[in-house]
Amino acid sequence: RMRALSQGASRRRDAGAHDRASADGGSRCGSGTPRAAHLSHSPAGVVLAGGIARRFGGRPKGLELIHGVRIVDRVVRAISAVTSVEILAANDDEATTWLDGVVIAVDKYPRAGGMAGVHAALSLGRDVLVVAWDMPLVDAGLLRALVTRAGAGAFTAVVPESRSPIGCEPFCALYATAALPAIESYLGAGGGPAHSFLRELPGVSWLP
Repeated sequence: RMRALSQGASRRRDAGAHDRASADGGSRCGSGTPRAAHLSHSPAGVVLAGGIARRFGGRPKGLELIHGVRIVDRVVRAISAVTSVEILAANDDEATTWLDGVVIAVDKYPRAGGMAGVHAALSLGRDVLVVAWDMPLVDAGLLRALVTRAGAGAFTAVVPESRSPIGCEPFCALYATAALPAIESYLGAGGGPAHSFLRELPGVSWLP
């Protein structure tokens, strides 16, 4: 049964922050000095379901079907191969009907971009493996690689590089709780493109 954690109102995701579900090379978004502790336990799996589905006429993107399967279910299947899906970051009043057995994390910072969903999930006190719910081709191997990298060093985040226009995938990534203060400051200042924030965040590990 779902439990709602209210932290704010609706948000829009950083437009164009991801258009691929794989990280098969491309330019780096940035670098930093590791500051976080090593990953000591499995991260909580998070489905990011915020934002307005402009290309779908406002309909929830993750509920669309591909070959008879909801996109969100494909995302959940990939995450579940690596860790438990525990959190749905969403602002829609109907979100409690979308998935069973997850906590609903609602944004504290409305309209501050996709990182508001990451912030809402991290605020629950766990490291998080996040995947946007409109990434039907996300690969469990990539998610496993993110978790493995996080366990091998002290990082605030592990982010895949990609050939997308921004060069990385901020919403298919692993974030440590150590990143929360910086994300809070960034959102409190108005937010902005997630990839720009990651360029400045110390301790990011970039996965080629």
